[in-house]
Amino acid sequence: MKLWEGENSENKKTVVFVTHDIDEAIFLSDKIVVLTSHPGTVYDIVEVPFERPRNREELIERKDYAAFRSRLLSMFYHDIADRIGGNEVVL
Repeated sequence: MKLWEGENSENKKTVVFVTHDIDEAIFLSDKIVVLTSHPGTVYDIVEVPFERPRNREELIERKDYAAFRSRLLSMFYHDIADRIGGNEVVL
């Protein structure tokens, strides 16, 4: 967060990170790029709708957080279901 924020608004950096942790992506990102597997192509680009600064404990209690997380999980596992020939992945 310190790298991203910089010393002031003029020093703000662009940060790209790769994660499989959807909660981490929601907490740290302003935009999430969901990729497919084999080959890795862009499935969707999603704007994170939560204002900054974010407090993890408060964020996870929100109903709209749960709905947004569920939407991302569906995208994340859609490719897996397609690859195994099913229409649902049970977690």
